Amino acid sequence: MRIMRTVVLIIFACVVSTGSETTPDFSGKWVLSKAKSKQRDPRQFKRQTMEVSQHDPDLDVDLRCERPDGGEFRAYLNFKTDGTPAVAILGAPQRAVIRWKGRTMVIRWNLDGIASGSNNGPERRGATPPFTWTWTLSADSNTLVNETHLYGDVTGDIVERLVFEKARPGKQP
Repeated sequence: MRIMRTVVLIIFACVVSTGSETTPDFSGKWVLSKAKSKQRDPRQFKRQTMEVSQHDPDLDVDLRCERPDGGEFRAYLNFKTDGTPAVAILGAPQRAVIRWKGRTMVIRWNLDGIASGSNNGPERRGATPPFTWTWTLSADSNTLVNETHLYGDVTGDIVERLVFEKARPGKQP
């Protein structure tokens, strides 16, 4: 009986430790909550949505931002959650690398080398200054917070807090 209890405790400890090591799944359709967000220029876009598909190590993000004039900014981003560098087009080619801090995902843009696959000339960075996106998911998986930190802009560092809420089935994002 003691052996059985010990075996059950060991299995339970392994399951609990393995469960705490898992990374969150950011998959879903997300809508920006302007009321909960802190943006540098909240009038830049009327509406922002993103659709995330995560099948580790692949992370695909479809961003859609509606401008006040009705025009649309759209970006398709393909990342690797295992730390493999990727070039994503966010207005222009940007080099992105994902790092994990516990259950928080940090996407480092233009901090880890060249922006595109160019082999000509010296190393060059992306079209924008280096920046990071730090993604956290709420315990109920209904809120995704993207802390954005843009380093060394001409006006200094810029920090934004974008709060996305999971789109409800049947409702248009």
